[in-house]
Amino acid sequence: MISRFGTIFFDDPVAAFANLRRTTRPGGRLAVAVWQPRDASEFQTLAVDVAVRVAAQHGYELSPDPPDAGPFAYGLPEYVTPLLEQAGWVDVEFEPHDLELHVGGAGTTSEEAVEMGRGFGPLARLLEGTPPEIVDAVTAALVDEMEAHWDGTGVALGAAIATITARPAEARKNSSPHR
Repeated sequence: MISRFGTIFFDDPVAAFANLRRTTRPGGRLAVAVWQPRDASEFQTLAVDVAVRVAAQHGYELSPDPPDAGPFAYGLPEYVTPLLEQAGWVDVEFEPHDLELHVGGAGTTSEEAVEMGRGFGPLARLLEGTPPEIVDAVTAALVDEMEAHWDGTGVALGAAIATITARPAEARKNSSPHR
């Protein structure tokens, strides 16, 4: 079973991971990519930090979610390991990775990167219900900030992800060196 940032949206992670375990073929394994907590990743926190700063400059307070809220909790071994074990997975391994990603992919302009961030994720949640003039000020500041990270092919930011692997408990019980 392979997931690239999909399992972080499970409503009932123990049940969902248990279902994945039941449908994993004998000898199979789970391999997922997740975000580390938001504050570990410039890719996730830069826009939030700029938005909070710009809003405050305009006399408006924005309150971001905690850095390990929601999907970012999956980037904590102490959160995800017990979920997987409750769902019947064993040999859980957690490996952090630091890399550079282009916001929106290579070729995305600064304006497009900001618009994408306003559409979903931590920035979108933060700006929900914010007065339009504050959103406009934040947007202008973010475009400038993204321009500062333009590398000639896109907006490049440091990103902190993790890969998590595990095996179904049955595979471990049934594995034998004499097979």
